[in-house]
Amino acid sequence: MLLGYTSCSDDHFDIKNDVPAAGNTLWQNIESTKELSDFRDIVSQIRVFTKEDDTKQTITYADLLKQSQSFTLWAPLNGTYDAQSYKDKIAEIERLRKEAADLQASIGARSDEGETEGEGGDAGETEEPDNTGEIQKQIAQLQKRANTLEYNLGVQFAQNHLARFNYEMNAGEQNVRLLNGKLCTYNAGAGLFNGVALNPDMKTIPSSNGTLHVLNGLAPFSYNVYEYMEAYSDLFSNVYNTIVSYDKNTFSPGSSTPGAMNENGEMVYVDSVFYNQNELLNQSYASIKNEDSLYVAVIPSDQAWEDALQKVKPLFNYATKYNYDYKNIETQFASQLTDLNADSLSEYNLRKSLLTSMYFSPSIFGQKFERNDLQGIANYAEHADSLISTNAVVYYNPNAATKGKNPLFSNVDYVKASNGIIYPLSSYDLDPSYSFVKRRYIDITQQYNVGYVKNCGNGSYGEVITLTAEGDYANLNPNVDVSTVEEGRYRYFKVNGTQALSVYIPLPSLYSTKYRIRVQLLPNNAYLTDAWIDQPATEEDPETYLPQNTKFEAQLFDDEGNAILDPDGNKKTDFITIDEDAAKYYTLWDEIEIPKCYTGLPSGVNNTFPMLVLTVTPSKQEQKRKQHALSIAKVVIEPVHPVDVQ
Repeated sequence: MLLGYTSCSDDHFDIKNDVPAAGNTLWQNIESTKELSDFRDIVSQIRVFTKEDDTKQTITYADLLKQSQSFTLWAPLNGTYDAQSYKDKIAEIERLRKEAADLQASIGARSDEGETEGEGGDAGETEEPDNTGEIQKQIAQLQKRANTLEYNLGVQFAQNHLARFNYEMNAGEQNVRLLNGKLCTYNAGAGLFNGVALNPDMKTIPSSNGTLHVLNGLAPFSYNVYEYMEAYSDLFSNVYNTIVSYDKNTFSPGSSTPGAMNENGEMVYVDSVFYNQNELLNQSYASIKNEDSLYVAVIPSDQAWEDALQKVKPLFNYATKYNYDYKNIETQFASQLTDLNADSLSEYNLRKSLLTSMYFSPSIFGQKFERNDLQGIANYAEHADSLISTNAVVYYNPNAATKGKNPLFSNVDYVKASNGIIYPLSSYDLDPSYSFVKRRYIDITQQYNVGYVKNCGNGSYGEVITLTAEGDYANLNPNVDVSTVEEGRYRYFKVNGTQALSVYIPLPSLYSTKYRIRVQLLPNNAYLTDAWIDQPATEEDPETYLPQNTKFEAQLFDDEGNAILDPDGNKKTDFITIDEDAAKYYTLWDEIEIPKCYTGLPSGVNNTFPMLVLTVTPSKQEQKRKQHALSIAKVVIEPVHPVDVQ
C-alpha cells in the first residue's frame, strides 16, 4: 500500500498580501475574459475550505487567485458544461443559510419577548414550552448541510481545475497534482487535460501568478473510494452510515494554539485542532481517503448488504455463557462468563467483519501492475485463486479450477476511482466459508498447542522428535515414509503402564459453523528407538519390525465439557487404525458443526475453545507385549465448502 500523502495541506490556501504590481493576476484575466463568465460567477461565491468542518475561512477562490502564489488553472469555457447546475447549488447553500439565520433570529426575538413579559406581563398566562434546544439542533443541521455543499463545490469544481506550480515546462504527458489532491494527466503538446481538450481558439494566458488555460468542457471529478460511498450514500446507506458512525474527532493540544487560562485554571485555545479517527477504517488497514493509495474495493449496496448479513450471521452464534482462562490443569477453565449479550455481540462482530474486509491492495498481488492498468488489476482480482484483504482475510475463488470469476465480485463491472477501482455489489454471492473461515494448521510440536495429556509416560507433554535419515545420528526407520511431515518433527506421547492415554488439543478461535477436522499421525515405529523388534539381527536373520496395530478414537468437547455430536448423533469416532508404513492425514470428521462462536468475544474472555481429545486404549494382549504410543504432527481444521478448496 502506498501511504503517507496528505491530499490538501493548509499551505495550499495561505493568503499573502504581496500581490505583484505589474501584470494581471489569474483572477484579473478571468474577469476580463467574457467566455469564462460562468466559471467566474461560480468560484467567486465559493469559500476556500481547507477541510469540511472549517467554518472560519472567509476567502473565496477569487481571493485565492489574486494572490502571489504560483498556480496553473484550466477553466472550462462557457457553454461546454452545465454551469447552471452549479449555480443552483450555490442558491441552495444561500437558502439553507438564510433558513438557519431566520431560526436564529426567532430565538433572539423570543428572548426579547420573555424579558418584556417578565417586566410587566400577565403572570397568569400559560407559558409556551421552551423548544430552543430543538431549534438550535435544526440550525446546526442546516449549517452543516450548507457547509458540506460548499466544501464539495470547492473540491469537485474549483480545486478540480486548479494546481499549484507551473506545469508549462514539459510539452509531453505529465502527472498533475490538483489542489484537491487528485492525480491527473496533462499533455501540453496534445492539448489535453484530464482527458478534456484545450480550446484551440483561445491561447494560453500568462499571468503574474501562474498560467490560465481554457478547456472545451468540464474536467471530470473522480471520487476516491471513500468519496464514492459518500456521494452514493443513498445506494450504500448501510455501509456508509455504519462507517461514519465510528468517526471520532480527537482534540490535539500539541497542534492547537494556546491562549490564556480561564477562571478555572483551564487553557482556552485560540485555535483548536482535531484529528479524525475511525475504528472501522483503522482496523481495515486501508487508507481509502488517500489519493496516493491504490485499492480494489468491494462495496455492497443495501440489498447486497442484507444478503451478506444473512450469509455471514450464522458464523457469530454466541452463547450467553462461556468458561474461559484455560489453566492446563486437568482440562479445567478458571473463570466463567454468564449473561453475555449474545445478540449485541453478534451484530457488532458481524458488521465489523464485513466492513473491515472490503479492500484489497494490488501492491501485494501475485504480479506487478502499473497504477493506470486498471483493467489488468481487475482481471487479476476477479480470477486469482485467492485474494488477501488489507486486514489479512483470505478470499478463495471457488471457480479457480476453471479460471472463472470469483463470486465475491458478483456480476457487476468495476467503477474507476481516483485511488483504485470499486465493485458496487448488487448482491452478495460468495459463501463465507471461502473467506472468513480459514483453514488452520495446529502444530503439535509447539507445546502451547497441547492442552493436557492424561496418563503420559514420557513427560507432562510428551517429547518432540526430529527424524533424521542420514549421518551418525540417523534415527528414521527406512521402511516408513515420512515425506509429508514438515522437517520430520512431531510429538511423541507414550502410554503410562496399562491405562488409556488421552491427548487434549485446544481448537481456538472457531466460528459457529461446520468444519472438517483431520490429524496428521506417524506410525510409532518411524522412530527406530520406538520400533517393536521381533529379535535382534544376526548375519543369517536380519531384524524384523512387528506391527503395532495402534488404534485411537477422537472426541470433541465444548468449553462446558459437553460432547459435540457428529451429524449422526455420535459422541466419538470409531476406532481408527494407524498405517504402519507412512505418515498420513486421518479424517476424524468430514463435517462436524461447532454450535457456538469462540472468536471476537469481549475483552478479557480469553482461552476459551472446544477441545479435541485423541485416546489410545491398549488391549490386554497388547499391554503384555509393548507400551503403546501416539505420534502426532498436526491437526488441520478447515471449513466445509460447497466445493472443496485445495
